Amino acid sequence: MKKLLVAVIFYNEINNVYKTLAQINDEDVDIILIDDGSNDGTLEIIKKENYKLICHKKNKGYGKVVKTAANYANENDYDYFAIFPGDNQRKFLDINVMFKKLVMDRNLSFVVGSKFHLLQEIPLRRKIGNLFFSKLSKSWGNCTNDVLSGFKIYKTKDCHELINYCPDNYTLDLIFNYLSNKRKLKYSEIDVYCNYKNQTSKIKNLIITFFEMINELIKFIFFKKL
Repeated sequence: MKKLLVAVIFYNEINNVYKTLAQINDEDVDIILIDDGSNDGTLEIIKKENYKLICHKKNKGYGKVVKTAANYANENDYDYFAIFPGDNQRKFLDINVMFKKLVMDRNLSFVVGSKFHLLQEIPLRRKIGNLFFSKLSKSWGNCTNDVLSGFKIYKTKDCHELINYCPDNYTLDLIFNYLSNKRKLKYSEIDVYCNYKNQTSKIKNLIITFFEMINELIKFIFFKKL
């Protein structure tokens, strides 16, 4: 039987942590909670849960959290691992749909949970960046719409090494998309639930983040080699 690990990731989600935890009701998968240096009380809450817990002593960045999940999955022989954001914007039940797609098609290396069918609900300041990078990614062969989606299920043996090659920050999903296309990995995209009324982005300055992402992309395209 194929083993799936679901990594539920948190960073300062005191307003959403209880609702996110309440969604976790699937006994067929293993759960790990990863806290990225929360200082608002989130960590104290998830410590009380009966799940495996990994805590970053300080905030290391979204990309580092994904790497922590990938490394744990690889070291503990999980065939697949999912990244589930702890901001209560997604539905845990969508993992089943994404996982079924990944298992049924053996050629796939990962499945993306897309919010682009809800584009009209995405706040304008987030929408612009999502649309820009979605269009830009077509230049290297990306065949998905939601290139920045952090809600994914990965085949561990295909993606673990590549994820660790990516940056530790919010650029990970963009760079992973670029590198996975360069390596010719097969992947798919499924529309999933996303509640953007519960806007909890931890990105403080989207303009600075936008240019940081452009800078990271340039470095990987022109200066780094797989």
